[in-house]
Amino acid sequence: MKTHHRPLQEELVVKVQEEQRRLKQPQHIKKGYVCGPMTGVENHNKEAFENEYARLTALGLDAINPHHITEGMDVTQWKWRDFMRVDLPFLTFCDEVYLLENWDKSEGASFEVMIAQYFRKKIYLPDGNEMTYEPISLRIA
Repeated sequence: MKTHHRPLQEELVVKVQEEQRRLKQPQHIKKGYVCGPMTGVENHNKEAFENEYARLTALGLDAINPHHITEGMDVTQWKWRDFMRVDLPFLTFCDEVYLLENWDKSEGASFEVMIAQYFRKKIYLPDGNEMTYEPISLRIA
């Protein structure tokens, strides 16, 4: 049986559109996306996300914490793919990605890293070093 979340979807569309307009504004402030594991971690790892968000904000970055995107919404029936559909547009508007501990054990964070690589974002490991990678090409021969 399918459940429809029309009011929630409409609310999300508005929120995503507002954030996209904000992120598209010409600014010299770098935008950083916090990326890490949520599923299977106590309280969806909110404390680690909040700590990294606060650190990036203190450094002067315009930080995006995925937990803030759906804050105040009833997402109890959401599946992993629902969160990815909402979070990925925000990732694409950021300049840099900041990884939390154990990001590589998370399907969602690993997927976000792959997308960030495709968009040739700077990616910072939990130790602060920049990740080196070969840009991904989806060109089909």
